[in-house]
Amino acid sequence: MRRPIIAILAAAALLAGCSSAPRPQALKAGESDRAGVGATTDSDGDGIVDSDDEAPDTPAARNPDGTPITGGPGTPGSPGVTGPVNQPGTPGTPGTPGTPGTPGTPGGFQITDAKLFSGSANTRGITKTEIRLCGHAALIFAQAFDTRPEDINVYWDWINKHQGGIYGRKVSVHYNDDRYDGPAAKDAAINCQTRNPFMILGGIGFDQIPTVRTWAEEQKELYLHHIAVAKGGENLQYSFTMQPSVEETGRAFGEFISKKHHGKSIGIVYRESENWEPGRAAAKAVLQARGERIVREAPVQKNQSAYSSQIVALQQADGGKGAEVVFLWENALGAAEFIKQSHNQGYSPVFVVFPFQTSLDVIGDDAMKSPIQGLGTWPAFKPGGYGGAFPEHDYEKELAAFQAAFRELRGNVKPNDILWQVWLGYKQLHDMFLLCGPDCTRNRFAGLMLSGYKATVKPNCMVDFTRNRHRGANQFISLEAYKPGDTPYFRTTQWCTANPG
Repeated sequence: MRRPIIAILAAAALLAGCSSAPRPQALKAGESDRAGVGATTDSDGDGIVDSDDEAPDTPAARNPDGTPITGGPGTPGSPGVTGPVNQPGTPGTPGTPGTPGTPGTPGGFQITDAKLFSGSANTRGITKTEIRLCGHAALIFAQAFDTRPEDINVYWDWINKHQGGIYGRKVSVHYNDDRYDGPAAKDAAINCQTRNPFMILGGIGFDQIPTVRTWAEEQKELYLHHIAVAKGGENLQYSFTMQPSVEETGRAFGEFISKKHHGKSIGIVYRESENWEPGRAAAKAVLQARGERIVREAPVQKNQSAYSSQIVALQQADGGKGAEVVFLWENALGAAEFIKQSHNQGYSPVFVVFPFQTSLDVIGDDAMKSPIQGLGTWPAFKPGGYGGAFPEHDYEKELAAFQAAFRELRGNVKPNDILWQVWLGYKQLHDMFLLCGPDCTRNRFAGLMLSGYKATVKPNCMVDFTRNRHRGANQFISLEAYKPGDTPYFRTTQWCTANPG
């Protein structure tokens, strides 16, 4: 049986995270919308009143005439020039390195260094010539799904080759296999620690990240990770994410289902795990508060392979009429197998899932027997795009750049949605390193987030640490399955909102 594709997404991925600089097509001046730090307190929207309460957005600093204040850690080099639209494979011309200026002041934004590290620990993993990172990811599946380290690392290889790295520093990343397992992820992080990296990156996995996050706090290791449960993560110092929490994600799914399918009977299939449960609870709370009818809840286990009893329960729900909408709070492969087996048992409701292309690939030709919808923090991946869709988000321009880089550097590898998400996540990380400046340290990088880093780097959603200093996103992208030819794909239907539907 196939397993889910897991790869490193240093942030979102912003969940659709981003960064900048001359990759095949570069971030242009002004594309990153940064703002300062909020001054008052508000709810973080995760359905829990706790220490994660957040500060509101603060508008970017402006001149008296209303124009944005410019300046900053130097003016980054001139963007590379993207090849003609009808030749997306032509790499852009590398930009000229900018002249370093005063770090930490672009757009009126001031970074206050954190006080987490002292002495040599503050400059660990960063030299005049290198930024050294290390991450944990499920490399056990890498060969089967073209998510080997050399595939995951195409973004940095491109930047190193065509721009000379970041401020003259080549970016290197070592990856350790976490086997999609919490204890193994901790071992992978311990191995990372021996390499003295600037920071440790955490790949996708609700169950892996909390384990490593606890270890990182104990070890005082700077840790940048993917989606994780907020519960148990209060009072963090060393751990940060550019993704929403599990609770926020569950709430968003609840809102999405209520808006899209109001009045329909709902079934919930959910992973029994303390790290998944808060998301189910948040989704359920939203649905109940809006008067929606939940007619059946069916728990499943990690690595479960047969779902016949859960499917029968959903079919027989609501007096035998069956749940009309099924929320699958399970990983990509589990959801795919559940949908396949449902179709085999003659059950075809609307399925709401995490919209990984992996799932559609597993379901295959039967994917369109049911509407399949979902929420992500990334725009959908479809080779070649959609013929000019979402020009305001530079979606297809970035997609062409991504595919051009793979043709040049990994010509034998077929790009996929996981690698697309990794690319977008590293774009965001790149933007943060640029803002951290030529004199970047670990305290300064942590201070960047604690000071309220806020940026929209196309084609992704906003990363906003003004609302929560350790969690920088709460926006989602809606997607749905469709079949433009022989292969089903997801397509983006709604872009970047905290209230999807």
